[in-house]
Amino acid sequence: MEYELKDAGPSRKELSLKFSPEDAKEAFAKSYTDINSYVRIKGFRQGKAPRRVLENRFAKEAASGVQEQLLQDTVRKVLDETKLKPFGPYEVKNQSAMPEDGKEYALDLLFDIIPDFDLPEYKGIEIKEEEVTVEDDKVDAALDRYRRMFADYKVVDEPAQKEDVLEVNFVAKHGDEEIMSMTDQRLRVEGDILFGLPCPDLEQKFTGAKKGDEVSLTITLPEDHPNPELRGKDAAINVTVLTVNRGELPEINDAFSEGLGMGTLAQFRERIKNNLIREAYVEARQREENEIVDGLIAKATFDVPEAAVKSETLSLMEGQRQRLMRAGAQPGAAMDEQIAKYRPEAEKEAERKIRWTFLVTKIAEKEGIQVTNEDLAQQVEALAQNYRTTPAKIMQRIREFDGVEPMVAEILAIKVMNFIVQNRAGGVKSDSAEFNQAAAETATSVPGEGQTGESGQEQASTVDNEK
Repeated sequence: MEYELKDAGPSRKELSLKFSPEDAKEAFAKSYTDINSYVRIKGFRQGKAPRRVLENRFAKEAASGVQEQLLQDTVRKVLDETKLKPFGPYEVKNQSAMPEDGKEYALDLLFDIIPDFDLPEYKGIEIKEEEVTVEDDKVDAALDRYRRMFADYKVVDEPAQKEDVLEVNFVAKHGDEEIMSMTDQRLRVEGDILFGLPCPDLEQKFTGAKKGDEVSLTITLPEDHPNPELRGKDAAINVTVLTVNRGELPEINDAFSEGLGMGTLAQFRERIKNNLIREAYVEARQREENEIVDGLIAKATFDVPEAAVKSETLSLMEGQRQRLMRAGAQPGAAMDEQIAKYRPEAEKEAERKIRWTFLVTKIAEKEGIQVTNEDLAQQVEALAQNYRTTPAKIMQRIREFDGVEPMVAEILAIKVMNFIVQNRAGGVKSDSAEFNQAAAETATSVPGEGQTGESGQEQASTVDNEK
């Protein structure tokens, strides 16, 4: 076997392989032996079918097995000799060419590599200190939200008052384009958020509304709207009131708390406070991690594989498509145009994610940080609890879809970030024992993805269901 390795772009290599007729002959012999070991052919004992019979029936399978075996053995040998570290799968450049028994065989591979670069200093990073506290008024507000969740609501034939819940149909337009629509939704006459959109005069607009009324208003779309073209633009909102519902609120006491299975009122308050502390910590920790990631990326100089950025960009764009559909947008030319306009932002985020992945890999290698079988088992167990299923079913879905590699990469990123955070200066802190416990139990995965906190009109602070 002969090979030639050359650059094919930033952090991308082209590997040209040439196998002699003897290499091909030996590989075919092994391939047919493997096929013979598991196929059953009428008239022959398993493993005893003549080569000519196998050639007549399984020539294509044998050639495919030869190609796979030659690639595996050769790529492994080349990587060992060159000390290159591949990133992602390799691509067969001339896939139409298949090996033939006893004939010279050549093909080219393309693959990305983890670039060689100098790590910036990642220990002792200076982070601005941030105090995390939870005041009693936040606990009171969370309790009040639970109280409203369990109110006995009844339809009334009266104008809406503050804290009433309306059943409504909702339509939002920018110009002539419908950007969001929902039917039979519940809207509380309170606060300043209207189905995820900022609405400072919500209470004023809907107080006094009656069944059949149409409420029209203009809202400035937020700067993080899924469609970049709509950020900061005005949207015309039309809300049709279907019913007005007024609730009789339960009294907040031990009976209410015990009825929810949360123990006494004092115990319920304590559980709410602990969960608010966890939420506050996760938000603060996310800000801190983003600061760490952006700082390290800015200091590290290396090329990023273009193919990897393109693949990640497409994945992010598909995620954006799903978010737009959940927000009420309809598939079609208009959505395709929105997705296309999102592409520059997706490309930027894709490059950031891949750069962080390379940094994680090098830091883990230098510090001897590894993902153990115990780490994987704990992650699977956590997913099983979260989705209320068994670890076996979680593992089955992992094997059916992405495989275990993405999970390993995610756990490695968590462990590396925890290592950096443990060795940084400053950052999130609190004198609260509950906070310190939350900090010990909490870890995020990919900085910049996901947010915590309340969303929507009626969401209450999460309280665990353990009795």
